[in-house]
Amino acid sequence: EYTFNGSEQLVELLRYFQCVPGTWNLYEKIEFSYDSNGNETEEIQYYWDTTNSIWIPSYKNESTYDMNGNITLYSGFEWFPGVSQWLNSFKDEYFYTNGVLTSELSSYWNYGTNQWDNASQVFYTYVANQLITEIIQTWDLNSNLWINVNKMEYTYNTNSFLASEILSLWDT
Repeated sequence: EYTFNGSEQLVELLRYFQCVPGTWNLYEKIEFSYDSNGNETEEIQYYWDTTNSIWIPSYKNESTYDMNGNITLYSGFEWFPGVSQWLNSFKDEYFYTNGVLTSELSSYWNYGTNQWDNASQVFYTYVANQLITEIIQTWDLNSNLWINVNKMEYTYNTNSFLASEILSLWDT
């Protein structure tokens, strides 16, 4: 079931499952929130506790935008019922030059050290506002260095339509 607000934005999604034919049981609920510009700022996922007949939070994602409407931070959290609070899970940071996405940095929360650990990063290059390369790297915990994973190269025809994609894998 989908519920929309007056701005035609999805604000709630209910999911059901069927164990017995013809009997639908609540399973999951996702709530969405938006800022005044219509950007999604929060998404909270719940699961249905059949024993107590209540919704229990499980995951939450938050998005932050710059004044141009570009997403700058996408953060994930997990609900920990023992402490009744949201705890860090992951974050994706987005970086722009003159309003154009140039790189991303993904990190995961390390519960053992209580700090963010690098996971991956992506670099984008453009020519005449067309994406021509995308380089993906992962963080190596043993060497504490960024390691190349792959590179995507794009070419365009005279009508600016994508003409080719070339994927190259990094040979370590």
